[in-house]
Amino acid sequence: MNRPVAVVLGAGMGGKAVAQALAQDWFVIVVDREEALARPLAESVGGDWAAVDLLDVDALAGFRDELLASHGRIDAVIHLVGGWRGSKTVDGEALAAWDAIAPGVFGTVRTTTVVFREPLLQSDAGRYVMVSSTAAARPTAGNVAYATAKAAAEMLVRAYYVTYGLNVSSTRCSNNYGPYQFPEKVIPLFVTNLIDGGQVPFYGDGLN
Repeated sequence: MNRPVAVVLGAGMGGKAVAQALAQDWFVIVVDREEALARPLAESVGGDWAAVDLLDVDALAGFRDELLASHGRIDAVIHLVGGWRGSKTVDGEALAAWDAIAPGVFGTVRTTTVVFREPLLQSDAGRYVMVSSTAAARPTAGNVAYATAKAAAEMLVRAYYVTYGLNVSSTRCSNNYGPYQFPEKVIPLFVTNLIDGGQVPFYGDGLN
């Protein structure tokens, strides 16, 4: 059987591309909040799915044990949880944005690393991959909460390498685009508007 990999929050744009790219060499388990989100993608790549509350350690541990019972091993966890929310200041508004972002972006890294550490260490191919963001290296007043959450999550992931020698990676993506991108994002929005003969929106002075 192909190597089992859990793609966390796999039903989003990035998760669909990742699942399809891995499916030839890995057995993909799509993990999301709801069966309606996870199951169709898993079936399309010949994998499996799970609907799990990623902040519930007990639920995650139960999911992990089911994977081990079914496959005997877990070779990789790929963490794709995003949760962008802009914040225009570094004071009160940023605090509210942090409260909204931190559970998903940071909290789910904390729970998944704790729960999957041992089986990943026991696998000869075990690895934990977190998809971060270029914002983690360049915090601004407009992204401070998101950037802080991603940077904190990166440090937590790195700690598993420093402490346990776990094979970890944190990637800093810029603006991803592809066939599954949500149509309100800039590239598909501009392309579809132009195809339809419409106008493209510019925000602020257009320099962004």
